[in-house]
Amino acid sequence: MLIDTHCHLDFLDFDKDRKEVIERAKKLGIKYFINISSDYPSNLKSLELANKYSEIYASLGIHPHYAKDVDENIFERIRELAKENKKVVAIGEIGLDFYKNFSSKEIQLEIFIQFLELSNELNLPVIIHCRNAYKECLEVIKDRSLKGVFHCFSGDKDFLREVLDLGFYVSFTCNITYPNAFNLRELVKETPIERILLETDSPYLSPQEKRGMRNEPENLVYLVEEMADLKGLSREDIVRITGLNACKLFGLPFEDKPEIAYPIRNSLYLNITNRCTNSCSFCVRFFTDYVKGHNLRLKEDPSYEEIIKEIEGMDLKKFKEVVFCGYG
Repeated sequence: MLIDTHCHLDFLDFDKDRKEVIERAKKLGIKYFINISSDYPSNLKSLELANKYSEIYASLGIHPHYAKDVDENIFERIRELAKENKKVVAIGEIGLDFYKNFSSKEIQLEIFIQFLELSNELNLPVIIHCRNAYKECLEVIKDRSLKGVFHCFSGDKDFLREVLDLGFYVSFTCNITYPNAFNLRELVKETPIERILLETDSPYLSPQEKRGMRNEPENLVYLVEEMADLKGLSREDIVRITGLNACKLFGLPFEDKPEIAYPIRNSLYLNITNRCTNSCSFCVRFFTDYVKGHNLRLKEDPSYEEIIKEIEGMDLKKFKEVVFCGYG
């Protein structure tokens, strides 16, 4: 499923046609939107949108630009809002921005740490903004038990390896389509697809085809196309895998049915057995039920009739090969 994990639909940019923007995105297959808060008023607006639209979920927090505006009253209000609303799925965006320094570094660090502690208290993932503060950010998060995502990732390969080793996801946005975004595209190639999320950061960072225009969630399709080319996967693979990643991280609802016949790239795989007499330490079945976004943990081996039923109605001509395999 296609999920925009980071957008700002509460911004004034969408006041004239917010409903139409959401409907356009839904028609292109976007299942869920996570609206990200930046200052205190946007926390309230994010919740308003989440309560109005079933497809929208909210993340609550304060962007590092506005860390200087946070007092104990604001922090306590955000804590209570997060506790009271089931559609709050994350704390963010929070973090450090030592590029513009709209708030002092000391205040940014103090507020960042408080929000990380809140995420642990509420057992919610964090959505982290990190710009020109990679060393400092790592120092803050490395000794904490956290789950979350570094949004609009822009660090180098060393920073990427560090955050992946800490168990974080990374999200990329439509700026990977820019002609000079060579480094970003290399980072996409370096990142395991099972750790990637998609975002538009609307209304910012429109894809190359729409530079100079307001970005909006429907443009996620441009990101999917670019990502598919970079990862050597089909568009359907990218949508399925990144959608599962987002659902698992943010606790979004999704159908979790084990599969017998499933596509990856231009191949059709048949999951004919879950039985294996070996117990190889590297076998994927000891770590996850999923392979490329497909749940393969069958309760029992499928019968011949069940396999035939699964492939009935499929356009088998689009596959270059059929692979008979098993999970583990």
